[in-house]
Amino acid sequence: VSLLLYLLFPAVFYAMEAAFADLWIAYLGSALSFSLIYVNVQIDLKRKILEKEAELAETRIAILLSQIQPHFIFNTLSSITDICEGNSLAQKCLITFSEYLRVNMDSLMRKKPISFEQELEHVRQYLSLIHISEPTRLGMTSYSVFCLQTKKKQQK
Repeated sequence: VSLLLYLLFPAVFYAMEAAFADLWIAYLGSALSFSLIYVNVQIDLKRKILEKEAELAETRIAILLSQIQPHFIFNTLSSITDICEGNSLAQKCLITFSEYLRVNMDSLMRKKPISFEQELEHVRQYLSLIHISEPTRLGMTSYSVFCLQTKKKQQK
């Protein structure tokens, strides 16, 4: 279609020039044709740049994930949880942190966006970790309300 327009503009204006014997009409047709070519090339280049940037971002994520070696991390966290057998708070913290990391890793690998429920659970895990490490930071009331609302929704 674009090639047809590139050829059609000058041809139409040259025909008009022949009919009206004005040279400036042919120049106008050529200028419009070249302008159209330039704009089309710029749009195409911009599209290719955006595609390459998206591809680069995906590649970077894949490289980071391969460097992290998730199985090693999760196995290590599981071993540490077993070592902390007598300390239920430490076990709870490690289990919550493992789940938090697993959700993060899984969401990086997905092509589709995660659901709101999954995101809400992720936030709950994060707040739970913050509450364990710094109980006064969140304010017990707001944290308790958030956890109760989450539990009520999970029970439905």
